[in-house]
Amino acid sequence: MALISNVVTGGTIAASWGNAVRDATVQVTTSSARPSSPAAGMVIYETDTNLLQAYNGSAWVQIGNGGTTNVFGASTTWTATLWENANVTSTVDRAVYTRIGSTVFGWCHITSGGTGTANSGGIQVRYSSLPAPAYTTKQLSVGTARYQISSGNYYTLEVDMSSTAFQFKRDGFSFTLGSNSNAAGGNTAIGSGDIIVFNFTYEAA
Repeated sequence: MALISNVVTGGTIAASWGNAVRDATVQVTTSSARPSSPAAGMVIYETDTNLLQAYNGSAWVQIGNGGTTNVFGASTTWTATLWENANVTSTVDRAVYTRIGSTVFGWCHITSGGTGTANSGGIQVRYSSLPAPAYTTKQLSVGTARYQISSGNYYTLEVDMSSTAFQFKRDGFSFTLGSNSNAAGGNTAIGSGDIIVFNFTYEAA
């Protein structure tokens, strides 16, 4: 029973046993008074935000939302650029993603403010600041999209992911929207006011 004889009372446990006991409990604190030297796996509850935060070894990561909604990963913005043969002026209305383990879930709503030039590369939304994909072929999942032209009509699209961009294909067809490779429905130039809304799921490297 030597271990029991080492148990002390009050606030002297951390002093006697280091931080092992303290780091294994949920500390109550505020967002401005988080532990300055946290250990990986430490969990805290912030009274000013009503959030649970876990330390992943380099940063605090939100794991709860006031005890009312399960939040497995906070939404993070990513940079989206509309492209068709060249950069097309556009407004990114929203581009966010959530990562859970190695799986990335994302969404984008982008509105064209210019015109593109139809070409074999098709319409793309190029990305930066997203976690690098493990595979750009045979992806974990294929996304879906809605491409709405300024007059109000829209296409349902399939989303493919290359190492630099999301590309959009007409649902049920082999050609890329905007491609000259098939005159039956390709050769589409993006116009001002056109909207692309899409979601995607992929495995991060």
